[in-house]
Amino acid sequence: MPPVLTVKAECRIQAPPVEVFTLLTDLSTWPDWNSFVPSVDIVEPSEGATVHPTLSTETSESAKQRKPIQIGQRLRLHSITGTQKNATIERVTILETPPTAISDLPQSFSNTSRIYRVGWDLESYPRLLLRVSRINEVEEVEGENGVESLYRTKADFNGPLAWGVKLSVSKDLQKGMELMAEGLKKAAERAVQVA
Repeated sequence: MPPVLTVKAECRIQAPPVEVFTLLTDLSTWPDWNSFVPSVDIVEPSEGATVHPTLSTETSESAKQRKPIQIGQRLRLHSITGTQKNATIERVTILETPPTAISDLPQSFSNTSRIYRVGWDLESYPRLLLRVSRINEVEEVEGENGVESLYRTKADFNGPLAWGVKLSVSKDLQKGMELMAEGLKKAAERAVQVA
């Protein structure tokens, strides 16, 4: 059965995917570029967490300030939808990075593309009433000046309460997704210019 509501956004970013994904998965950067979800708290850290490799190998002072997304974490996302401020609890369910080389792949590995993924599911409501799954993808694509990124984000809403969401705030959610994509684009392109 298709979702009751799907909101999504997409943009091309003139920056390498690892730069875009690093910004996307470092929660400490969100206040600087994400006007849709300007604040995130880690409610429950993940045991035996999987951290994005770029973030896990850094030793600089700035790396100590980072809040990397990890599989299994519970997060409180503070979003701004229209004129309303909301806080929801989400669990990180997807964190995938492509291999650095095809030879690094186990034979059963399915992500042979150059796509980075991070996603989370809503835990604020009973799943019987409302289920929301959010996925963010950063795909490596060729641009006029070399490697660029294609950022895609999508949230699927299901369950009886999804109808209320669809009727009351779907346009605001759509605008929020577009603002998040635009903010990520500007921040990643600015970071590449500075480097």
